[in-house]
Formats: sequence, structure tokens, C-alpha cells
Amino acid sequence: MTNSSSAVVTKKAPLTDSFLLLGRFLRDPRNIATIWPSSRVLADAMLRGLEARAGDLVVEFGPGTGAFTRVIIDRLLCVAETRYLGIEGDARLHALLRERFAALQFVCGRVEADSSWPEDLGAPRFIISGLPLISMPADVLRAIVFDASRRLAPGGIFRTFSYVHSTPTPGQRRLRRTMAEAFDEFHVSRPIARNLPPALVFTGTKRA
Repeated sequence: MTNSSSAVVTKKAPLTDSFLLLGRFLRDPRNIATIWPSSRVLADAMLRGLEARAGDLVVEFGPGTGAFTRVIIDRLLCVAETRYLGIEGDARLHALLRERFAALQFVCGRVEADSSWPEDLGAPRFIISGLPLISMPADVLRAIVFDASRRLAPGGIFRTFSYVHSTPTPGQRRLRRTMAEAFDEFHVSRPIARNLPPALVFTGTKRA
């Protein structure tokens, strides 16, 4: 866990990342959110309005190929003594992340498993999730969202996204209900129209 002043970031390879994500998606569609890396537009929207303070912990669920990670480094880890933990369930993507962001800490495991969270980690102020929550079984979705709420520091924020075209689906309706139940405040952004496909950012806030 480190801030971006010492983070080593290798050059991005969008086409290679896309082929890699496609292969991982076909292998495990429930746990890989997309066949294409998230756009910078969506990454910016996911971090919009978040301001880190010295010593804050940022946790990322399902970093994938690092599309959100890069913006987390730019926007949050630039603050002195901020810390980062990425939890990635796919072993191949985990290996890529460790190579691409050599100074950051990544764990390969399930985000709701205690074994994925170092004992001395402390409570995160921000949890940024790239997981495909709407495609997960209801009990898994509920476990992840409520566990995130439990682990957050007072006043902490959990943020995830879904696509506009998924709004009428049972999965997205379930995600909305679960987040509204798990957090003291729940907010859905306006559509991020410049993202393809257009997306929505969901924010859950824990009472301070």
C-alpha cells in the first residue's frame, strides 16, 4: 500500500487488454464485468467529487486491467500517506495488475472474504467497485454490498456502476434496493452519455 509518488505504472495496451478481458469474460462471465476496459469518461465519473485526506485508505473491488486504478492514482493517491488495496478475483488479471502497478498492493481473492483483507488494514474511506454486481446471485450481491458498508469508515463512500440499458433488469433493480438498504444515503447519477454504452454511477454513503 503506497501513494502514487512511488507507484510504478507500465504503459497501457488497450487492444491487448480488450482481448484479455474477452477471454476472461468467456471463462467467467459472472465475475468479469465487461469485455472491454472501462473508458476514461466512466473512470472520471466514478472518482468525481471524491477528495482524499492524508492517511486515507482506498480499496478497489475488481480492478481488472486497471482502468479505474489509473484514475485513483491520479486523483486520490496523490495525497500524502494515502493507501491502496486492490482485490481481484481472477488470477491472471491479478498477475497483470501486480506487474502494471508494481508499487501498489493487490490481493487475489473474493472481496467479501476476510482473508482478502489484511488484519492491520484499517477502515477504508472509499471503496470503488468494478464488479458486475447485477449479474451475481442475490445472496452474493447482498453479502458484498453489506460487507462493504460494514467495513467502511464513518462517512465512507462505496461507489459502483451499471449500464443504462440494464435499468429494467431484475439485477439492477436488486442492486438499487440492496444499496438503499445497506447505506444511510444512496444516490444514482445522471446517465454518463459519453461512455459506450451509457452508464450510471451508484453511490452509497455511510453515516459519519
